[in-house]
Amino acid sequence: MPVIPGTKKDHQTIAKLKEEYLDYYEDCPKQGLAAQYICRDTDTITRWKGEDKDFAEMILKAEAKFARKHIKNVTAEWKLSRILGQHFKEPEQKMFVQVIPILSDTIVHTNDSNEEGS
Repeated sequence: MPVIPGTKKDHQTIAKLKEEYLDYYEDCPKQGLAAQYICRDTDTITRWKGEDKDFAEMILKAEAKFARKHIKNVTAEWKLSRILGQHFKEPEQKMFVQVIPILSDTIVHTNDSNEEGS
């Protein structure tokens, strides 16, 4: 039996989908993939975030949990350069390119006409 939009059953279904979305998003914070996982499109997720500020905040929290969980696997050098980049970024390397024109000493003349008497 189909769920009628706006009914209690509809709200329960959406709440369950949001929960499944957040569970997936915490492991893989890519909106498109998480939306596919619950068989919805990204426009639906965007609409839900606009309509439900708690849901939007839970998405941010899930993203932060993902980062916290995986930051342990990253080198200290990377963390410092990315997180505190203004203090620890590598100096920029500049490349200089110089264009030197090449001139030829030899000028080749061609004469395609058949001049008589030459």
